[in-house]
Amino acid sequence: MDQPHARTDFHVLAEMIPAPALMLRPDGTPVGWNRSYLEMLGIDDRLVVERTIDETMHPDDMDATALILSETTLDIPLGPTDLRVMHHDGSWVRASWMHRLDSATGLLLVVAMDVTARHELSRQLMVEARTDALTGLANRTGLVEAIEAARENGSPYLLASLDLDRFKRINDTWGHHVGDLVLIVVAKRLKRALPLGSVIARIGGDEFVVMVPHLLDPDPTDIGQRISKIFAQPVADGGRQIPIGGSVGLVVAPPEMHTEDVLRRADFSLYESKTDATRSWVLADSDAFQRQQVQLELEDDLRAAIGTGQFRSHVQPIVRISDRSTVALEALARWYHPVHGVRAAGAFIESAENLGLITEIGRDVREHAIMYHQNADAGVALSINLSALEVAQETLIDELVATTEVFGIENEQMILEITESTLVANLTAARNSLEKLQACGFRISLDDFGAGYSSLQYLATFPLDQVKLDRSILAGRTSSKAAGLLTEAAIDFIQQLGHELVVEGVETEEDHEYLVERGVEYAQGWLYGRPRPVGVPMSTTNPTLQRN
Repeated sequence: MDQPHARTDFHVLAEMIPAPALMLRPDGTPVGWNRSYLEMLGIDDRLVVERTIDETMHPDDMDATALILSETTLDIPLGPTDLRVMHHDGSWVRASWMHRLDSATGLLLVVAMDVTARHELSRQLMVEARTDALTGLANRTGLVEAIEAARENGSPYLLASLDLDRFKRINDTWGHHVGDLVLIVVAKRLKRALPLGSVIARIGGDEFVVMVPHLLDPDPTDIGQRISKIFAQPVADGGRQIPIGGSVGLVVAPPEMHTEDVLRRADFSLYESKTDATRSWVLADSDAFQRQQVQLELEDDLRAAIGTGQFRSHVQPIVRISDRSTVALEALARWYHPVHGVRAAGAFIESAENLGLITEIGRDVREHAIMYHQNADAGVALSINLSALEVAQETLIDELVATTEVFGIENEQMILEITESTLVANLTAARNSLEKLQACGFRISLDDFGAGYSSLQYLATFPLDQVKLDRSILAGRTSSKAAGLLTEAAIDFIQQLGHELVVEGVETEEDHEYLVERGVEYAQGWLYGRPRPVGVPMSTTNPTLQRN
């Protein structure tokens, strides 16, 4: 039973408590309360008595309320427990409750703290964390959560990666405020054009991603066309009509595919769309994506291999045709991959150049070849290849001179092979560099002549000591009368200029006899020796090694 002065004593105590406070009988009937409690719920004393516990608490919180009322532990504060209580205006007030069963009165003392504002702030922060501030679309976090939800439901979905083709130009020409306007307009157009229930996200700059759930039965062609129409329409800014344009990459994603893999595949399709002027949108092609994945793995492996000693030199002989004696050894780059084995230069050189790694690789290959060339027969030169990036470097000459001095090799024993593309990259710089190299005693060879630009001015105007005729010229001589005449003309022209001529690609005795008849002095090819690791005799050449 209640003690006679329990309510009075509680009121005195409760008014001293700054937080809402309430005293309940075990059945939930209120016995006492303070003014803060009335203010929290917007009620008066009469309404406290008239409202039952069922009418006061949120239906979803009744189980937690019943647990509080059934608490039997005496004089031990428990909580906090978040419960929702109905305000007089019908809204729900979120409150965090602490409670204790008072042994002196047998009543339950409850003290509350209104946390509605805290919950609203938390909700707002969660929204902001998933929303792009400029456009109001989802951001990357919100997009990833939507994709993960689709995966958990076991449903396939359509993902579209898109961006604007002229966004940088817009910012540079009209300013970033106009760029922001374009992004906002595109966001609104996407909301109107795409099926209700699609998740539209801006993940950075002018990049957008759209996720269309399987339940909406998305047709890639339809979605691609809808988005393309958005980009085809200019954006109005006052009296100006600003053309935008855009590209779209689509992928139909199975639920088992990881989120990052889906995004990469969509980005790949977007790249394909950008590189194909005939298509404004591209649906991911599994084979093409797989090729890209192989390329990305190759690039990662190249970066990891730098400085590890994986790049070494194989050598192939250049011979004097009259007696087939070796006059030079060409150093060919080989990658000793820890998993895939020995890789020929053609498998990685282009990627290394694109990544800017060719300088480090070239240095490793050169030093490896020069180090072993110390033991070569007297009079046998060493021919090494230089990329356009290496030729353009001001430090190349000092590096080469220092390397030959360290290993005790005369500069005159070194032939530096360059390609036509190296000359085309910067004619003036290439000429200056080659002239300096010649002045130091190095010999200059133009490699693969006839395979690329084949400009005759290089033969006449650049400081060359040697020209290597590309293997395709010799191999193609029998394909037609014109091809035969071309081969003869190329050989005659180079010989008449006075350059030392090396014909590449000699594979048969018939090729050899043809060159003898044409008076060619030097040649290179599998007939005379395949590329082999440095230090390995010619007789042990591995016939499975690839061409350079």
